[in-house]
Amino acid sequence: MSRHLDHGPKLTDAHIVLAGPYLPDRQHSMERYAQLLKDGLTQEGVQASLHKPEVTFGRFSRILGRLRKHLTYLDKFMLFPARLARTVHELQSSGPVLLHILDQGNALYLRGRPTAPVLITCHDLIAAKAALLTPTGSRSKQRSLGQWFHSRVVQTLQRSQAVICDSDKTLSDCQRLFDGSNPMPQLRRVHVPLDPFFCESVSTDASISPFLLHVGNSAWYKNRTGLLRLYGELCTLDARVPPLHLYGEPLQDHELAVLTELQLHSRVTCHPRPSNEAIRLAYNQATALIFPSLEEGFGWPPLEAMACGCPVFTSNRAPLTEIGGPAAEYIDPENPADAAATIAKCLALGPAWREEKVRAGKIRAAQFTSAGFMREMSQSYLSVLDQTAAHKP
Repeated sequence: MSRHLDHGPKLTDAHIVLAGPYLPDRQHSMERYAQLLKDGLTQEGVQASLHKPEVTFGRFSRILGRLRKHLTYLDKFMLFPARLARTVHELQSSGPVLLHILDQGNALYLRGRPTAPVLITCHDLIAAKAALLTPTGSRSKQRSLGQWFHSRVVQTLQRSQAVICDSDKTLSDCQRLFDGSNPMPQLRRVHVPLDPFFCESVSTDASISPFLLHVGNSAWYKNRTGLLRLYGELCTLDARVPPLHLYGEPLQDHELAVLTELQLHSRVTCHPRPSNEAIRLAYNQATALIFPSLEEGFGWPPLEAMACGCPVFTSNRAPLTEIGGPAAEYIDPENPADAAATIAKCLALGPAWREEKVRAGKIRAAQFTSAGFMREMSQSYLSVLDQTAAHKP
């Protein structure tokens, strides 16, 4: 970690300022990403500090209801940027500083104009593409608050020294969106590591009946409605199929309507806002994970499931194919009937199929290590610091 590039600064001589998520946003995956990175840097002897927006105006969000998001924007993008810039300035008196914004959605933390070089992690461009592009791919002529916000996010990404992408898919999306930018930021793909928490052994209950599992929220791209229709097709193919357990947000009205339409209420159980411990236990006990997302920036659940010995059925599109490799079974998330047929065929193969998928999944998950993640992140930090030093008079 302390090796330097072309006689540039050593990473152990620098201070890495990590700008993390706003806690009321409940971005649990981003909080985990921040902690994994902070712990990894500390273990390698690199000075690193994690900074997050404080809850000030957000305290009144329950009272003002619809204005909640606007109030959190005041905390995140009005108050915090100035504080972050001051922190960076103070630390620069002791040596090189690099500012790492840990989520592209928080790129406007840079409104305070910190004087250190900036690196931003781009987990995905799903929201930006939805806001800035029409279904045909041409620029929308209508301007909205969402479009303004995401256009500023993209502009900020373009002006940063480097952008870290979780997957080749996100890297490709960035290349297309940044096409024509001058200068183009450094782009590097660094796979998110598997959280070691999901590698820990747990005590399972042999009396628990078999069940199929989904982990995710109700965002459109998670495709929970499509999952329910897929499961309905699966029940039609085989009445003995295990029940479906959903771990994530409570079911929304449109999802409950599908349950009613397909008469699945007795076969689908929702576990709202589960703890990490509950999710880990579910991975260890489930017959298989079904994860038919339409879009992802990375996709932690398939990786976590494989690490826990849970076979995975997921979408036949990037980046899920990038994560699952040869270990996962792939389905078309927009064709419930064909997807159900694939799942039914695999499950009918019995213990031999499952044992092979468990073995292959654990091998695949073991490739996404914290050591590899930190090695590639350190190279990214060093490259930015080296480039900055080279441009100093």
